[in-house]
Amino acid sequence: MSTPDLERQATDTHTLQRVLDRVRDLEDGLDRQRSKTERLEQRVADLEAENERLQDELDAERDARECAENAAHAAVAHVRRIHERPTVEFRGNGGNPANLWIGNHPIGLMLDNSRDESEALYQFLFGEQPSPTVVESVEERADSTDPLVDRVQSEQIDAIREKQITNHQSVKRDVARIRRQMNHVAEETGVDLLDSVPGDDKIAKVVKDGVATVVDDVSATKERAELLLHNLADWGQLKNDANGARVLLHAGEVRRRLETARNESLQTTQVKRVFNQVDTWAADSTRYSQVKKKDGVYRLSLGVNAE
Repeated sequence: MSTPDLERQATDTHTLQRVLDRVRDLEDGLDRQRSKTERLEQRVADLEAENERLQDELDAERDARECAENAAHAAVAHVRRIHERPTVEFRGNGGNPANLWIGNHPIGLMLDNSRDESEALYQFLFGEQPSPTVVESVEERADSTDPLVDRVQSEQIDAIREKQITNHQSVKRDVARIRRQMNHVAEETGVDLLDSVPGDDKIAKVVKDGVATVVDDVSATKERAELLLHNLADWGQLKNDANGARVLLHAGEVRRRLETARNESLQTTQVKRVFNQVDTWAADSTRYSQVKKKDGVYRLSLGVNAE
């Protein structure tokens, strides 16, 4: 082999060695970058877990504060009721029952007159004075009417409340019907409605076109809410009552379903945020929606139809 060939071979060998060294350096750099990325991902996961923990504590503190505020309001209301109670006093001769006054009303005199009238009526009807037992029986029957009056009033209040719910749902249905008529007229006449009709049903949009059509930032909570809406029939219970046809979902069942579907572990507060997200979407439409905590369990009640 000639000298030029040997020199070229030496040069090629040197170049190859430099390339191999460069490849090893790049691989080492890639390994370092991969390790750094893994550390960053772990840090992000730790921060998310810490954020969830802090959010749980915040929710717990908020619930405790609400309970304390409710207790304080109840105490203030009780004190006000005590202060608003009419004064009870005897006027005139000592403790004579006939001199009993409650507020500005001579209750003792009224009771005394009532007793006199009852005795006079009894004597007129039967020709004799009523025995103390008869008088006490009449008074007991008069006292027994008070709970009956309270019960009737309570039933009337419940009936009024039920009628209000029914009227509210009727109004929502009327609004939905008018909205459909407006859209139909707009399509027939070729007139574009300004912006959009208030109350667009975001729930239907999410189910039909995906969550990205109603929000700009698609978070994990919104993705879970979308998955929930696609599985209402399987994850909830269909109910029919004064609020119409609706699906009732319990946080425990939804949590289990989401964890299985998304291969993740969730906290109760995360499921609550999913319920609140669905409720927020429903607020822009006539669809019935309510998030409520009952017996320590969060529940979402969602109307099947937006009308």
